Order: sequence, then structure tokens, then C-alpha cells
Amino acid sequence: MLRHRVALPSYYREFLGWLGKELPEVRALFELSTLPCRISDWSRYALLIPWFPDPFIHECKPAYLEAKALEARCRGRGVPVINAVDQILGASKLLCARRLAQLGIRTPHTEPIDDAGAFTRNLAGLRPPLLVREDRAHAGRVPAHLIEKAADAKRIPWQRLKHPIAVEFIDVRSPRDGLYRKYRYFAAGDDGLAHMVYLSRDWEVRKGTHIYGETGRMEQIAFSSSPDPNHVRFQQARRAMGLDFVAFDYSYDREGRPVVWEANVLPSLHFSPDPQWRYFFPAVKRAMATTARMYFERAGLPSPACLQQFLETFNSTCSEDAHETHAPSLESPGALPAVRAA
Repeated sequence: MLRHRVALPSYYREFLGWLGKELPEVRALFELSTLPCRISDWSRYALLIPWFPDPFIHECKPAYLEAKALEARCRGRGVPVINAVDQILGASKLLCARRLAQLGIRTPHTEPIDDAGAFTRNLAGLRPPLLVREDRAHAGRVPAHLIEKAADAKRIPWQRLKHPIAVEFIDVRSPRDGLYRKYRYFAAGDDGLAHMVYLSRDWEVRKGTHIYGETGRMEQIAFSSSPDPNHVRFQQARRAMGLDFVAFDYSYDREGRPVVWEANVLPSLHFSPDPQWRYFFPAVKRAMATTARMYFERAGLPSPACLQQFLETFNSTCSEDAHETHAPSLESPGALPAVRAA
């Protein structure tokens, strides 16, 4: 496992911490290192797992070149690489939208903004309402800006956007209750998980705007307790993007068609200290275990018996958990079904 010493050096620490607590035999088989990485004994390694946050690895040329060189050395010795750095670049919002649209998956019409002045005059050919977003960062770090009329474009803080894009605004509010919903499909190789659903009264749906409480808890349980209905199409998208590991964030339009907003090549895997967030814990545990299994499969190694047993035991209780009425505790996150691809 490879991270950068500066860019989010502690990212995914909870993944390793969880493995160490729940499955120490599995954790012992992973080695964490940072760039630059020097390897003297290649016989010890069967897989390279870069944990580089996008877009850092492409904006820091020395780190990018170091990662590319290490990938080349791995491939030369028959060591597979999870999510090669060049494939990460192809997961930007702009490229992802265009690639998935070619597959017949609805994505918002997206255009690059190369000239802010020209954009204030022509809105990149889009009609309001539309969004201005950062192409290579996620909403938690760089918020999106809603343009409801042409004059709004003059108030965009362009200095905060390195790679701005104009994005079609698709109204995905539910006609039933007026809420916006964003779903996350989590792909770890051929495994696909209906991972999380966020509810919001605001068009920008993310953790900070999520509606907690009984409604949110029940919808999370219902969503994650069943296979994602878009599993086949999202697996097709994953393969087309050349990725092993990715999460797709999507909603449904008024015609019931999925609309994919973006692909996240390093989706969040952590246990929030916020007590309201506890009902998401089963989904996080399932995703962590499924990810670990994918690593062994890509390395061409059998999954440890304890990992297989954990997943089987974890999944066997999904029907009971789907009908529980209390939020899982920090000590006992509960269980949800893992969806295995055919």
C-alpha cells in the first residue's frame, strides 16, 4: 500500500486499523509505504495499491513520475497495480461524463471552462440553471456554484478553481417528498455494493447536508440491503474506465433513469465520530472487507479463510439487520449483504 508523505498521508488509516482489530491475520499481509519507495526484495510483494488522492498525483509532477516509475517496475516483475495513476486522471468529472455517455449512461452535459471571461458571456453553450464545479476535486473540498441566471457567472470565485467545468443542472428532486437523493455504488473489482444513500433538502447532496434521523436510517438500510439495480451497467462503466476500484455517485431523474454525477477513485472508508452517522457503519465494514478480498483476488492469491468466514457470517445476518429498528452501536456495527458479481 503506497501513500504520499504530504498529500493526505493518513488517508485510509481506518481501513488498516479496522483490519488490525477485526482480522489481524489479514492486516499482517499488508505493508504500508510512502513515495519515494525503494524495494530491494521483490519476492515479498504480489500487488501494488496506490492510495493517492485525486487530483494531487497529477498536479505534483515529481510524485507522478515516481509513481509511474514504480508501476513500471512492478509490471516488469509481474506485480499487478490497482488503479494506475493514468487511469485515475481519466476519472475526472469531464472525462467520466463523456465516457459513460458513450455507454448509454446518462450524465450531465459537461464542458471545460478555459476562459472565465468568455464563459460569463456564453456559459459554455449551456442554458441556466447550470453548475460550475472543480473538475478534479470533490464537493467536500471545493463546493459547486449554482448559476440560475447569466449574471450569476460574474460572481464565481475563479481564483479557487484550478480546472473549472460547466455542468448541466438536472433537477432530481423527488416529486413524492421534494428531497434530493444521492446514491453511491461501490465497486471493488467484480463485486458491487449498494453502499450509501444521502438525503437532502438542498440540491448539493453531501454528508454536510444529509438528513439524519429515522427517515435517513430506514432508507440507508433499505438501499444497502439489496443489490444495486444498476450493478451491470456500473460494472461496464468501471471496466471501460480501466479501474479496479471506484465508487459512482448517482441520482434518478424524473423518468427514473440513473444520472451519474462523478466517479470517485478513492471513496471514503471511515467511521465518523458523529453518533448520527452510526447507521452507516455496517455499509463501511462491508465495503472494507469486500475491498480486502478484491486485493487478494487481483494479487492472484486465495482470500484468507478468516476473511471469507467474516464475509459469510456478516452477510448471513443481513435479513435480520434490515428489519432492526435501532441504530447499530460503535462496538457492534451490524451487517449488510455483500453483492457478488456473476
